[in-house]
Amino acid sequence: MRDQSDTPSDNDDDPTRTWRRPDTQTMVADAASARRLLDDGFTDEAIAMYMEVLGRDERDIEALKGLGVAWIRLGRCRNAAHTLRTALALDPTDPAIHYSLAISAFGTGQHAEAENAIRALEHSAPKLALSLRKLARA
Repeated sequence: MRDQSDTPSDNDDDPTRTWRRPDTQTMVADAASARRLLDDGFTDEAIAMYMEVLGRDERDIEALKGLGVAWIRLGRCRNAAHTLRTALALDPTDPAIHYSLAISAFGTGQHAEAENAIRALEHSAPKLALSLRKLARA
């Protein structure tokens, strides 16, 4: 995992690039910005931004999904499962929610909940469901 104190410079192809912490004070606090932070490895900053977004709109489905993924990345699967259950109540057909919920449920030993999430995926995203079944057997 990359050093959390740095971000890439404008030229990612430059091997001499410098890295610096993102200035989250000047960023627009929305789910897309939080997702970019998460994708860049700044999990703590992403969580803070997701929480800010959810403070304004607790039903922001993208923020809930992203926060769930961030909790999984930190190994906090109970937090992830709680967050993803909230997202699932808002959008019970979203395959990404079922996928992440299955992963977090496995992480907490909730195999029945993981199995339910995989079953839900079998209709909307059968390849994802199959990959999770293989992972569960590994």
